Amino acid sequence: MNETQDRAKAYSFDLQADQSHGSLRIGNVQSPVTVKQFSWSGYTIEVPSSISSKRWLGKCGSLSFQGNQYAVNCKSHEVQTDGKFLLQLERIDNDAAKSRNRKKKSALTGSISLTSKDPVLGIAGWLSLVALFLILPGWGENWGTSKYLSDGIYSIVSNGSQACRNILGR
Repeated sequence: MNETQDRAKAYSFDLQADQSHGSLRIGNVQSPVTVKQFSWSGYTIEVPSSISSKRWLGKCGSLSFQGNQYAVNCKSHEVQTDGKFLLQLERIDNDAAKSRNRKKKSALTGSISLTSKDPVLGIAGWLSLVALFLILPGWGENWGTSKYLSDGIYSIVSNGSQACRNILGR
């Protein structure tokens, strides 16, 4: 319970002036900003008065800060006495939320997920194609591989089924 309440109130860290330069990109507009505070949940940035920050409210963008890029959502703004705006940004790609939502995989429940760019799929495809050519009656008989591969596959299947029968006692 205390941990949940502590996470709800994120502690903000102030930055020194030499470490606070960044840029905010929303749509096609990129603007230089000064990061005033940061926490695990977001950032407080200062925007020059020449930029209207009201049009950014509720929009998603990208904050470039200290060599990294963060996906952010503009939550609220506040006008300072010198005319500059303070924007409250919420992190969208929050690492804490990712770690909480990530499911633990075990050896019993997990499966291998392959993407279309996975090299295993290409290798398996080519090996299947080569085996198909070696087994086909036209090419496989001419090369003398069709009978050997067909007999090998039959042997594997029949021995596997015989082993299952022995294990199950039938």
